[in-house]
Amino acid sequence: MKTADGGASAKALDYALKRWPSLIRYADTGHLPIDNNPVENCIHPHALGKKNWLFVSSERTGHRAAAIQSLLGTAKLNGLDPVKWLKDRHPGKVTGMAQQPY
Repeated sequence: MKTADGGASAKALDYALKRWPSLIRYADTGHLPIDNNPVENCIHPHALGKKNWLFVSSERTGHRAAAIQSLLGTAKLNGLDPVKWLKDRHPGKVTGMAQQPY
């Protein structure tokens, strides 16, 4: 097949050829998702405010915040209400968290 150098078709074919093993694995398996939209949708709210995370009081606080966000994101991906899940796992320790529409 001949395509114009740098054209949209050439770029699409180059993209597919560079990822051929992954494309074959996807086609052969049948259960792998075609994209990572669920993950992107999960991290999108946090990516919007990522500049705010630059101003945590310390590196330790940043690591704690990242761990909590990871737990809440995992709960959400598993169909759970993240705040309720966290409160159920740590009764009496979770305070000041507004109930958010997940």
